[in-house]
Amino acid sequence: DYAYAIEVTADDEVRLIWVTDAFERISGYRPSELPSADDWLHMIVEEDRPKVQAWIAASQLGEEHTHDYRLRAKDGELHWLRNYSRPIQDKTSDGTVLICGAVQDITGQKVGESQQAKLLLEISRQREELRALNRRLADVQEMERQHLVRELHDQIGQNLTAIALSLNLIKGQIEGEETTNAGSSKNDMVVERLNDTISLVRETT
Repeated sequence: DYAYAIEVTADDEVRLIWVTDAFERISGYRPSELPSADDWLHMIVEEDRPKVQAWIAASQLGEEHTHDYRLRAKDGELHWLRNYSRPIQDKTSDGTVLICGAVQDITGQKVGESQQAKLLLEISRQREELRALNRRLADVQEMERQHLVRELHDQIGQNLTAIALSLNLIKGQIEGEETTNAGSSKNDMVVERLNDTISLVRETT
């Protein structure tokens, strides 16, 4: 982390007054290597430069400001920084504002947040895959159940049909031998029950 003081002129020119040594440790640059505001701006990731421009505009209005931005160090390493600043002096006659600020290196925090976001996204993806798998499993189980029921009904129907045919043959043989009315009536009842069962099985398939 480091502290600094800058001047911002009326035409938004930024001049460094002083900066603590930690700036060089984070950025890899000595202040003397960055003589102009453009040199400082060049270190900031392009997508974050509008934040810096908004900070300068707010400072010109005498407002305190806090913003996060990414800085590309001299060795290419990317740092997340959080800038806190406030004007400490009213505009001079030429419109220049003196600003003091502190910069905190929040790279570790941002990396942690990014990893957490990726982890949550992966958990969400896996949950959705699990829900899809459960739905697919339920569909397969229902298909298997319906297939098993159809096979069971078919088998039962075939068995009952065979039994009915056999009983009819037996009935014919018995009737040919002049069985009693009671025996014939019972056979008729059995055949009738079997025929009813066959009809019921067919209706449920």
